[in-house]
Amino acid sequence: MLFLSRNKFKYFIPMKKLWFFIISTLFVFLCFTSCGSHSTRQEMVKSDSVNISIREINTEQLKLDSVSTSYEIQTSIVNNSVAVIDKYFCYLYIFTPDGHLKKKLLGQGSTRNETTIGKIAGHCFSKDGKLFLLGFQGDTHIYDSSISLEQILQTDYSKKSIADLKSADCYNKPVDYSKWYEDFTCIESRGKVYFNVSLITPVYNIISTPETHVKSVYNLMSIDATKKQEPKLLIKGLPSYYDVNTKNKAPFASCHFDIDSKGNFYVAHEADSLIYVYDKNEKLWSVFGLNGQRMKQNYAKCESLEDFGRLYKEEHATKGFYTSLNYIDETGILLRTYKQGGKTKHDRMQIYQNGVLIGDVAIPKGMCIAGYISPFYYSQVLADEKEETLKLYRFKL
Repeated sequence: MLFLSRNKFKYFIPMKKLWFFIISTLFVFLCFTSCGSHSTRQEMVKSDSVNISIREINTEQLKLDSVSTSYEIQTSIVNNSVAVIDKYFCYLYIFTPDGHLKKKLLGQGSTRNETTIGKIAGHCFSKDGKLFLLGFQGDTHIYDSSISLEQILQTDYSKKSIADLKSADCYNKPVDYSKWYEDFTCIESRGKVYFNVSLITPVYNIISTPETHVKSVYNLMSIDATKKQEPKLLIKGLPSYYDVNTKNKAPFASCHFDIDSKGNFYVAHEADSLIYVYDKNEKLWSVFGLNGQRMKQNYAKCESLEDFGRLYKEEHATKGFYTSLNYIDETGILLRTYKQGGKTKHDRMQIYQNGVLIGDVAIPKGMCIAGYISPFYYSQVLADEKEETLKLYRFKL
């Protein structure tokens, strides 16, 4: 018998029960620590809770004031305004919540209120209105809230070598990654700029080495906007959903993500129904999500990189996949849009609150979420070159 005393209470524990207690405690400890893994591949208890309270939404279409544009644009919500960046002309347009033009800023040029970036790969704003422009050559142009250039950060690609690309070490080297240009997400949080990345080398890629790729590839990269440091890779591994029929799902391996005011990451992939939540230290602590309705996910198999290049646009035009993910701090609502595939007249949007699905509703084709200006949720601006218009949708919940 073993005698234990705590405060004034006494406990007598038989030795056999003590060993059982120690082993059980160790097992629980190991399970707990394993759930703190940084990898999305960690098995966790998944939530598929449903409590449908929203069955439809009324979307209001707004046509924006006419501006000079290439129709290659990106959208942000900043300071209760709608910001539109033209990727080719490099103009920054600021619109009121009702779609009226307030300001025209930037443009190509060499003054501090212009940009020499050439073509814009992506952009984001900080909470205090700073603008970050990401180029195609590893360059990040940082502007203050009055849109005056502060500095340009440059990733050093001279460290990239052919030898690196032929080694599995390429998965751990930021310089070997490129931005997901076809499906680019860029977010500023706490002085750092985060964006989704991909890795395709002649030897290592999701087609040629699927098992290695699924386990080793990183999903995000960050740049410290306050220091000239090497970029950092984050969120290692594709979800276990990609372990099976990897070559079929290869064109849909991109991730969407958002970051809340506490620094938590919400990460989802184009083909996977699950949403993964990480804390600011990249520890996975929640998994939830359900399949979209009647999604056509009979993806074609990519046997080569040539197949991948050919099928990428074909599959995205005809199959079902998730198109955007946005966590709205002001309301605690998470929105995920998706395409069903085929010849559907609408896209759809899932509405989650505290990990519970509370709505799955029809939305206009091509609609993705940009953000929130009370009391409306706003879509990204859609460019219609044929009609020569820019439009957006907004709605209430």
